[in-house]
Amino acid sequence: MSSRSRRACTKRRKGRFSRGTVQKPSWTKEEEEKLHRVVKEFGSNSWPSVSLHLKRSEGECQRQWQQIKNPELVKGPWTQTEDERVIDLVQNYGVKRWSLIAKHLLSRNGKQCRERWHNHLNPAVKKSGWTLQEDRIICQAHSMLGNRWADMSKLM
Repeated sequence: MSSRSRRACTKRRKGRFSRGTVQKPSWTKEEEEKLHRVVKEFGSNSWPSVSLHLKRSEGECQRQWQQIKNPELVKGPWTQTEDERVIDLVQNYGVKRWSLIAKHLLSRNGKQCRERWHNHLNPAVKKSGWTLQEDRIICQAHSMLGNRWADMSKLM
């Protein structure tokens, strides 16, 4: 059986079979202002200290900081040139060194590069229509695994 990406499994389950999902609350304006103050005090490499003051995880704080403070970070559609560059860099560095790959791209962060590869560029990921058998597998897997989409995608 051919593989499906974690993202494809997530979208399929949530989009076709779910009645709704719980999402983390968005950042408030007050939280963003506090993030600015705390990062100014502790620096942008002290995420454990920053997160203690904001009652958010280190990852949430770092991601939010990148979103509001890095004007060069592209958040829109990927270009053909960027896709080609990611493919070349993955061939050079493999699929584990996303921060290094992002440094060569400049306008994207490691998470964006990783998700682009695993959800769109990886030639092993199946992109054709879903079969009835795959729908059954994803429903059964979701009842056993919950929202562990990466584990579920390995069954596809």
